[in-house]
Amino acid sequence: MLLSVVLGSALVVLVSLAWQAAAGRASMGAVSGRFVGLAFTNSILLSIVNAATVTAPRYASSAEVGLVTPLEAILGPIWVYIGIGETPSKWTIMGGALLVGSLIGHEVWGCRSEAHSSKQAAAAAATATTEQAKQAPN
Repeated sequence: MLLSVVLGSALVVLVSLAWQAAAGRASMGAVSGRFVGLAFTNSILLSIVNAATVTAPRYASSAEVGLVTPLEAILGPIWVYIGIGETPSKWTIMGGALLVGSLIGHEVWGCRSEAHSSKQAAAAAATATTEQAKQAPN
């Protein structure tokens, strides 16, 4: 699976380089070094993200993995602000806050319901053990 992720990212780099060359560049040699560096860096990052998304369900529920995916929408404007200095609009900040708030709420709700179900399971096990002890012949 990891090999397909890496090959897919390499294909993205090749297609983007061909697109860059076809968009007015005379030859592949005319493509800027900065673009090539960004394309290869992006392919490495895409490989890491996709590999993590593929392997994450082994360690977390698929619902939690699905909730982490929208973080790209939050981190994108933050990286642009850090890298380029473009300030996100108030709507971008409010949307990101809403998304982070819903993710935190989901995790808190999940932890509380999991703790509640664990207490119920423990109480049921204790009741069953007590019932078995009462029914056991002396």
